This record gives sequence, structure tokens and C-alpha cells, in this order.
Amino acid sequence: GVMVLGGTLAAAAVAPAAADPAAAGDAAARPVSGDLATAAFTPVRPNRRDAVVTPSGFDHDVVIRWGDGVVAGAPAFDVRRQSPEAAKQQFGYNCD
Repeated sequence: GVMVLGGTLAAAAVAPAAADPAAAGDAAARPVSGDLATAAFTPVRPNRRDAVVTPSGFDHDVVIRWGDGVVAGAPAFDVRRQSPEAAKQQFGYNCD
């Protein structure tokens, strides 16, 4: 019980500082570091766009897409003629 409450209380003590940008320091005012673990950025606001949205100064690249073959000889992807046998050889859907 102490471990559960201790973790909850610790999280609650940290949460206000993380939720308040002023308490954590303005990310835009902090220098950007070459180390991604300490990089400063302004988070993307929640949205309903059907797109990948990255913070200013960041970018994204597609590594693998739905239907890309993952084994030698995988059939070409055809969303209208997909079969379980083809899907077993292709990268899956909604894996982000």
C-alpha cells in the first residue's frame, strides 16, 4: 500500500510543474540541444487532423507502411483484394 500511495503522491507532486509551462520554463525560450533527450520544443496542441503533426523544428519520416512486405516474396499490397495469407506477409494496419 505504501508503494502505491508513495508513487501516487510523487506523481501528484511532479504533475503541477509539468502541466504548467511557466513552472517548467518556456520551452521556446530554452536553447535547443543536439541531444534529443534534452531537446526543448513546444508541444503540438491536441487536434483532430488526420495527419502526423510534429513540433516546430522537428520532422518525421515513414519507416514502413501498411502493406509493405516483411518477408521475401510477399505479394503486392492491394487494399481491395487483401487476404489473410497476404496479410501474414505484410506489415499490419494501425500499428502506430
